[in-house]
Amino acid sequence: MLATACSSSKPVANRPQPGLNDDQPGSIVIPTVTTRHQPNRKVLLPTKLIHRLGFNVEDVGQAANAQSWRDPNFLTALAALHPGVLRFGGTTSMWIDWQTGQFVDSGDLPNNFRRAKAQRKGLTLQDYANVLQATHADAVFDLNMATSSLEHELAMLQQARSIGINVDRIELGNELYDPAFDRYSRLYPSGREYGHAANRWMKTIRASFPDARFGVVMWDDASTLTPILPQRVRHWNADVLSVVRSEQALIFHPYWRIAATNTGPNDLAAELLRAAAYHWERVASTDLTLLPRGVEAWLTEWNVSYTQESAVNATTQTWAQALSTAWFATASATDPRVGLSTIHDVISGGARASLVPAASGNSFLATAQGIAFATVIAVLDGSPDVQRFSTPILTANKDVPAIAGQPVGGSARLIVNPTAQSFFIDSRRGASSCDVNNIHYEVTATPVPINSPVNSPVNAAITRSSAQRCANVAIAPYSVTTIR
Repeated sequence: MLATACSSSKPVANRPQPGLNDDQPGSIVIPTVTTRHQPNRKVLLPTKLIHRLGFNVEDVGQAANAQSWRDPNFLTALAALHPGVLRFGGTTSMWIDWQTGQFVDSGDLPNNFRRAKAQRKGLTLQDYANVLQATHADAVFDLNMATSSLEHELAMLQQARSIGINVDRIELGNELYDPAFDRYSRLYPSGREYGHAANRWMKTIRASFPDARFGVVMWDDASTLTPILPQRVRHWNADVLSVVRSEQALIFHPYWRIAATNTGPNDLAAELLRAAAYHWERVASTDLTLLPRGVEAWLTEWNVSYTQESAVNATTQTWAQALSTAWFATASATDPRVGLSTIHDVISGGARASLVPAASGNSFLATAQGIAFATVIAVLDGSPDVQRFSTPILTANKDVPAIAGQPVGGSARLIVNPTAQSFFIDSRRGASSCDVNNIHYEVTATPVPINSPVNSPVNAAITRSSAQRCANVAIAPYSVTTIR
């Protein structure tokens, strides 16, 4: 993520960084899309690829985090989050040699990677194969187009296939527009040079992997940072699209910013709750309109982005954030233009982690975010298609609307209510009695307080409940509800 997401990035030098409040509208209008784009050129869309939701595996840079991915207890905890997809990539992947799993020995290796190198045992392809076997997830490969070569990366994909990893989705680099790295600018002075390189890589790799699907790197134009960024970044998308051909996806990293300076916990929670809906509106009406016909969007990194002035730091997590990410996950899963949505991240620590080490013992705990996101995955992933359905308009909460989705042709439903109001939905189309064979499940909590450590006992305030499914199901405030 430019300026904030990956541990190796840094802010654009000495420029003001606006928060969401700079241009937020008075209410949120959620774009509705009911039909998929029809291709006007040959597009490779293997029908077996129905998993769209999962996690970004960018948290392998530090020694302790890398080691966790070899820990059977960690893999058991990760499998319990039901990842449909695991994306092996991020800023780290632009500086790692796949043969050793270690950072490259180059003069411009970022300092934080250099410091971690001595104590870090790199993850190998076999380690990743073990992760996929333990979780039954699909892989997304993020190829190193910064410190490696086409031949070397092709050899990696061939080796992955030889040990049983399906090579289905391929990202051509990570955030190569980022001005924080001089190497990126030297290799790709503009998006045109990157687009030409992407064309060469796709043509060569397709000779060995004819069914693979390729995504190309795009900047999130919906970001409030866009107007103050260098020209190379602001023109990146148009330049890439002017030359790239035969891609199946455009890749965006839509982080949304929180800058709640000097606010109390209730104000911060309110901003967290509405920020995801606000940024989704921008993504849907900006980034997703760039898609050529027959090309989908891959959102391979996304989450809340905190500034230094925020009233919460990187060591805490709240149910408000969990609802925010669950809302965004549901919006992306129910938009037919989005083919992949992987949250950042799994175990990097702090407010964006989905798993954390337990305070004692060798086990790992799901954070509030992990619990909420896993609930979304369990309902909305693995179906050929999902659709959004309407929830009541809550007059007092127009800025944080509830959102709901269900697999097409299925009976399960998922409702995320980030508001302080409860409401009812008709779950049985007018039936009057309750059904003892069908249950609705609910996960809820208060969005504040904000100051409990993320590795406190699984956010002890989170309440789980279940009940018989009746004609009218009550949707509680601040909840993620599953109806089966």
